[in-house]
Amino acid sequence: ANKSKKWRLKFRVHERLLRELRPPASFQLHEGMWKRHRSFVVVPKLLDACEIELVHALWKHASVDEIRDRKHTLMYRHVAYRMELALRAHGQSLYSKLIDSMAWADAYVWQKLPKCNVTYPEVEYIVYDARTGAT
Repeated sequence: ANKSKKWRLKFRVHERLLRELRPPASFQLHEGMWKRHRSFVVVPKLLDACEIELVHALWKHASVDEIRDRKHTLMYRHVAYRMELALRAHGQSLYSKLIDSMAWADAYVWQKLPKCNVTYPEVEYIVYDARTGAT
């Protein structure tokens, strides 16, 4: 069987960490109650209106594929799309901004990236079905 090759974009961690990681103008850290790896960072207004429009436009790019690995037992319904290829190819500055923000958050909370040579970031565009009001 001839399977199509799955492409993954490399993020060369050590090359990026040679330059300063600048913190966002504002952020909120939500710490995992019992497990540190469940902590997350919210960065309000990370994207401006033009960048948000670009994300919506790139979601419709031919290279964007639906992710079909979601569990059917989830209480909420959503459809997710992988879009890192389109974002990196057609929104390079936005892609860099997102990756830099991710690297900064890692440095601030988890400090895992310095232990890696490369990572393979995945960017998802998620559409939620909230018509039923279920969460």
